Amino acid sequence: MLVAILIAATVAAIGVRSNFFVAGGTDSSGYLSAAERWRSGELFAPAPLHWWATWPSAAASASPVAYRPSPSPGTDLSVYPLGLPVFFAAAQSIGGSLAPFVVAPLFAALLTWCAFLLAARHAGAAAGLLAAVLIASSPVTLLHTVDAMSDVPAAGCFALAWVMSMRRGSGSALAAGAAVSAMAMIRPNLAPLAVVPGVLVLITAGWRGTWLFAATACVGPLLVVWTQSVLYGGPFVPGYVEWQGFFRVAHVAPNLELYPRLIMNLHTPLLLLGVLGVLLKPSPVGWSAFGVLVLNLAIYLPYLSLDDWPFLRFLLPGLTALFMLFSALVVGIGEWLATRSRWLAPLALVPIVIVLSAGSPQRRYALNEWTAQTRVRLMGHYLREVLPQNAAVLSFTHSGAVRHYTSRQVVRLDLLDPATLDRVVDDLRRYGYHPVFV
Repeated sequence: MLVAILIAATVAAIGVRSNFFVAGGTDSSGYLSAAERWRSGELFAPAPLHWWATWPSAAASASPVAYRPSPSPGTDLSVYPLGLPVFFAAAQSIGGSLAPFVVAPLFAALLTWCAFLLAARHAGAAAGLLAAVLIASSPVTLLHTVDAMSDVPAAGCFALAWVMSMRRGSGSALAAGAAVSAMAMIRPNLAPLAVVPGVLVLITAGWRGTWLFAATACVGPLLVVWTQSVLYGGPFVPGYVEWQGFFRVAHVAPNLELYPRLIMNLHTPLLLLGVLGVLLKPSPVGWSAFGVLVLNLAIYLPYLSLDDWPFLRFLLPGLTALFMLFSALVVGIGEWLATRSRWLAPLALVPIVIVLSAGSPQRRYALNEWTAQTRVRLMGHYLREVLPQNAAVLSFTHSGAVRHYTSRQVVRLDLLDPATLDRVVDDLRRYGYHPVFV
């Protein structure tokens, strides 16, 4: 257990040491700026261009990435669910402006610790340690631990719910439900995963525990529905303007090929053999891991096909389950080899070494990307000092960072018709803005 604690602490320390500490990308800048709005209570922020800009897509282009025009005229608001921004806002209130960047590393430690507990319960302490090492060292985990993103926090909350659902008692059932609520507030579309801890609570705590679990598990989704009603005009209207195109049946077939291929490319085909771990050591934990993997895949099969390994972040709960099962399989093989000869048992570690080695280039990328991201912070601080207060910054990739660091008016280049660019610049000047391209 002490070794597992050290592994969890190490991944948290690495997450802080290699952290971007930058509101650079669309998601990180969007979450961090949304956190500031939740802290201030100003969710509907003034967007002056919405009143008078007349070019095509004027209202949409007058807000940075991760923001949208609100139903209230002349304002914009964040597209993100309330969960992670609220965590960031709480962290900032406690520890200052850098504290939100520590949230993901702490959740990475929680995810690692829970992976140990789950795998150890399924196949013993050795399997637990292997699962902890695999999830902590996965490039998918590391890349989204060093950036201010929602994937690791959501996976950590679910893993906690999973662990608590296997413990007896009303308190554990309540804790499992609370963790599911937090997960749903951070990543609402993962809410169906609550079926797994719900079934486990029914087995371990009976109907009384199940009702307690359900009562607390419903809080998060209800808060999401309420905030969507207030912010976006309907209980089932998410913040993403084009959300209806995100999930389509046409995406299922391409993703059935895509996700296994991405997993095999990153962790070798050996990892997929982990599903055999549930057959080698059948147990409620093992079957629940199989259920998590299947449910997580089912949730994202209709989603957009994004062909790059970082997008395995959507499957972090399922990857945790797969690492658990793979670890159980390796331990089972080791135990079988040990019955033949104690000298053969270490051969079972060969698949672990292969899986860990396969992701080395991506791991180096994840841990060294902070050096490249530093330029975004330098850009933000520089622009804050040199831009006039009436600047209107025309940008796309950096529009969120510019808004976060400078609070200047932003116009999104990607939403402008190139043929109208001169008109946009002239209009901005006519209304007293100083156009700047970034």
